[in-house]
Amino acid sequence: MTVENKFDNPDMSPSAADAPAKDDAPREPVARRLKAVALLLLLVLIVAALHMFTRHMLYPCHITLPPGTTVVRSSAIPDSSPPVAWLSRQKWFRKSRYYKNVTPYLPYRYYVIPDGAETIAEQAFRGRRYMHGVTIPDSVTTIGQMAFADCSSLTRIRLPGSVREIGEAAFIWCTGLKEVTIPDGVTKIGKATFADCSSLTSIRIPDGVTEIGENAFNGCTGLREVVIPDSVKTIGPGAFQACSSLTSVIIPDGVTEIGSTTFANCGSLTDIRLPDSLRDIGEDAFSGCRSLRAVDIPDQVERIGAKAFMDCTALEEVVLPAGMVRPLTEAEAKQERERWMTTLPEPGPLLPVPCRAIEILSFSCCTSLKKVVVPDGILRIGNNAFSGCAELAEISIPDSVTRIEEFAFSGCRKLPPVTLGKQVREIGRDAFAKTDCQITIPDDHQYYKYDDGIIFSKDGRRVISLVRSSIKRH
Repeated sequence: MTVENKFDNPDMSPSAADAPAKDDAPREPVARRLKAVALLLLLVLIVAALHMFTRHMLYPCHITLPPGTTVVRSSAIPDSSPPVAWLSRQKWFRKSRYYKNVTPYLPYRYYVIPDGAETIAEQAFRGRRYMHGVTIPDSVTTIGQMAFADCSSLTRIRLPGSVREIGEAAFIWCTGLKEVTIPDGVTKIGKATFADCSSLTSIRIPDGVTEIGENAFNGCTGLREVVIPDSVKTIGPGAFQACSSLTSVIIPDGVTEIGSTTFANCGSLTDIRLPDSLRDIGEDAFSGCRSLRAVDIPDQVERIGAKAFMDCTALEEVVLPAGMVRPLTEAEAKQERERWMTTLPEPGPLLPVPCRAIEILSFSCCTSLKKVVVPDGILRIGNNAFSGCAELAEISIPDSVTRIEEFAFSGCRKLPPVTLGKQVREIGRDAFAKTDCQITIPDDHQYYKYDDGIIFSKDGRRVISLVRSSIKRH
């Protein structure tokens, strides 16, 4: 019987069996050390972060202004708390070249105004971007101009019922403001009061307010809902401009004018209700309202300003009001004659001649517009009034029209046949360019004639408009 020696096999020798692999021997200790160092560094960072966080959260960031204060001014409000002693003692902070001569501060985040204060002065809290809240007592009656401007961390504020006046731009650039309560005693929302408050989603305007000032809510891109009370009689220019989330607005009866750019670039606005008291729609009033499909303009409206509905790409039908052709007063007739050199009868107290016009760019680029009803009595169709309305297929130019200005119908590729009446005294350059429409001019027209698809002046020396389709003899 033979006994096999385990050492006979060279692979089973002590040196081969017991010795670790050459590659693994140095790697395992190094990997363990690296893991230990990494864990230690991570632990140090977590402890330091927790320490700083608790120091910041527990440090007294509230401040109550001194009792007896009646007028809160910016010079009397400390901007930040005393030095943070712990941070000042750290060697790494003191040795840092960036912070060598800097004393660390923690900004106050909450302010308490004492009872008895009556006025928050102009720019009192302006630019305090770390301020999260402020307590205003019931004794305050006035908030000055730009009092809380650029307080971007302020998320909500309660104004007491004692407040009677809110100054211009009082909360401008408060981009974090989500909720604000306007007291019932306020009668006017001033110029740019809540402009660029992009986080504000809804606002309740109290019944006592009679005026919404210029740019009052301009740039409130998060504003979805606003209720305008019946007490409001004036809405200033740009009041709701660029409120891109606003979907519907009801304007109360009693408002006579919608100022320029009031609802411009409200891209989500689908429904607007105009009151019967309305008389004037200003320039750019609804321009860029690309979701607006229909608008009912009251018959009492006397003027629609330039670019009033420009770039309303979803608008499909417009009926121009009869109020646009009301009789001229003596002063208006004189102004119309001087401005446009229109031959009108001698003016009287109430000249029975229509006065108004479809102004420059009023409905330009309304690419979905299909039908326009123009009242008889309109004198002038302005420059680019309907240019780019590619779907416009139903419109009648009344015989009262005396001026059709430059590019008035340019690009209206579906424009129906047009007959120019004898009253037309001026046709602007390229008024019907790129229209593909059929135009009829009477043979005995005093000012214009046609030839081979081109409108000429009567003497044939000036080309008025190139029309792709033919112009036929009447």
